[in-house]
Amino acid sequence: MVDYSDEIAMYKLLAMSVWKLTPREYMDINRLAREERLTLFEELEKLWNIKLGQEEKIPLDEIEDIENPIIEKIFNADSIAGVTNLLTILQSSILKVKDNRPMTEILYEFVKSSGYLDSFVSEESADGLFAVSNIQKFFESIKKYEKDNPDSNIYEYVDFIEYCIEVGESPVVDQSELEDFNAVNILTVHGSKGLEFPAVFLVNLVAQRFPSRNMSDSIPMPEDLIKEMLDKKMSQEEAHIQEERRLFYVGATRAKEKLYLSAASFYGDAKTKKKPSVFLYEILDRDVAEEFNFEKGKVSIDGYEGQENTSIIPKEVKIELMKNFSYSQLDTYELCPRKYEYAYVLRVPQKPNASLSFGTTVHNTLKDFYTLLKTSKEGIEGIVSEPTLEELLKLYNKNWVRAGYDNTKHENMKKEQGEKMLKRYFERIYSNDETPLDLEESFVMHLGESTFAGKIDRIDLIQEDNGVKQVCIVDYKTGKVKKEADIKKDLQLPLYAIFVEEKLGYKVVSAQYIFLEEGVKIEADISQKRREKAKERMVEIIENIKARDFHAEPDMFKCGMCDYRTVCEFAKT
Repeated sequence: MVDYSDEIAMYKLLAMSVWKLTPREYMDINRLAREERLTLFEELEKLWNIKLGQEEKIPLDEIEDIENPIIEKIFNADSIAGVTNLLTILQSSILKVKDNRPMTEILYEFVKSSGYLDSFVSEESADGLFAVSNIQKFFESIKKYEKDNPDSNIYEYVDFIEYCIEVGESPVVDQSELEDFNAVNILTVHGSKGLEFPAVFLVNLVAQRFPSRNMSDSIPMPEDLIKEMLDKKMSQEEAHIQEERRLFYVGATRAKEKLYLSAASFYGDAKTKKKPSVFLYEILDRDVAEEFNFEKGKVSIDGYEGQENTSIIPKEVKIELMKNFSYSQLDTYELCPRKYEYAYVLRVPQKPNASLSFGTTVHNTLKDFYTLLKTSKEGIEGIVSEPTLEELLKLYNKNWVRAGYDNTKHENMKKEQGEKMLKRYFERIYSNDETPLDLEESFVMHLGESTFAGKIDRIDLIQEDNGVKQVCIVDYKTGKVKKEADIKKDLQLPLYAIFVEEKLGYKVVSAQYIFLEEGVKIEADISQKRREKAKERMVEIIENIKARDFHAEPDMFKCGMCDYRTVCEFAKT
């Protein structure tokens, strides 16, 4: 209801069993959406020939009586009825959002009309009743939010929910409700107070994690207001360790039969080896330092060692991997192999991205602009004039892609930044002495059973020597300027240089990355040695993909920018 272009949310919605969609039917919807460059929401609208929310009321028979051969080919009768029901609910909900109806009313219609609530009630099992209880608690939390924020709306509530998830807030579950379930409870030590379990696992038992670092309060608490006055002779660090020791005692004494103490030498992508928690020495009454000599990347449980899982899909399950690769795919794999698996193997849809839309706009604008320059140089002097700044900005507005922006304000702000960026480019970097030979030149290289395809933004003629055109290849970047070390490792232009010489017969004498946002032009290393290394790395990545090595490489910054952070179990956010 808040953002119909959110493909991850739409995927989760369609994956609900109440719509009776088979995995193959979902794949077909996704395939059609990708082919037609539509969101999943827009693809369903197109298939059912409706526009949700545009009219005050769409007659139910218009949604139900759809005569579309594509629908009949893709869906069975149950899934047609299920998707029709979904679209009917969405239409009603959109109108309720417009009328600012209470969120509880919108959500209640959804869980009832969809059959979602009934699906748990009909189970007549403890699991089903527990699910219904959780739904009820969610309704109560919404009622409380609406009561505390009477002027709020669904957009602000979704922001509130996302913030709660981000900070790790979770409602406390009544322990008595879990007694009939063979399940694992994940709790903070504070949250476990007063509870008991047959087995307890205490994790993160390393220095600076448990006990945690001593972080001083940003606003010091006056001693007169502290209920438990600490020993005046005790330092702040000692007082902190004492409080952490109390928490450790609380956690350890939750176990009725077995207590497991867990620690690791390394966490995530950290390079520094961790030291054991002082509490391990105290509770075990022995030196545990020797037990911390594990190799990074391996785990040890009761003598069993094994590598981390390198793929979401088990190796014994046969899947067909693509044989055609692009630079963006290789770059995604270099960034994180697990992200590659989500994007190109499982093909989980990604939310429309403002950066991607902006990049597409700028690339198309510069292509059209340099086409005018090329035409002016090939035409009759005085009849076809060189392109101007005014024409550049007109092309920018013509090519503007609106998808992916948070709201109109965000879009307008980015559009204004783009105009300033292109003005700066025209004044600092553009020269009418440039002679573009090829624009957005596509290519394909064959590598055994695989192919590598790409598109070169611009190829400029430098000079012609003995009938051989000497050229410079140019690639536009709309992001921040890369570090020198990252540019040296970049595969893109060295690989493109190989293609230009092998397929087009040009001699590549230079290559440039142009970082448009900051108006910076940087030369790339396309020496023979660099080209060979780039090709070796490309082949290595392709071989890793064929071997289904899709291990995760979690990183706080990379995961924070990743569309799959909400579904990836290794995401660090």
